[in-house]
Amino acid sequence: MTPVGMDQMDFQCPFVATGALQRLRFKADFLGSHDDTSGSLAAQLNGAPLVCAKGSATQLTGESGEVSLDCRLQAEEKAGAKLLLGVTLKWFHARYNDADFRSE
Repeated sequence: MTPVGMDQMDFQCPFVATGALQRLRFKADFLGSHDDTSGSLAAQLNGAPLVCAKGSATQLTGESGEVSLDCRLQAEEKAGAKLLLGVTLKWFHARYNDADFRSE
């Protein structure tokens, strides 16, 4: 359940394993944040909860201006395996701008 006043958006990002280690990143950008802005990112890989890699920014609180949430992950599956990254964003007192999922 999303608390009153929070916005929420869900993403489904399919990708295919290469058989080698893949370094991937989902990033969402927000504008107009203030000292009372908050946000979170929760990720799942093929429906199972995913702990984002070190260096990810899955929470934000009280940051002003342009801010981002992101999840870095590494996948090393059999070549051709179909994988699905699911991401849920929740935020308060900011404006969603854009999201991007790519290899790093």
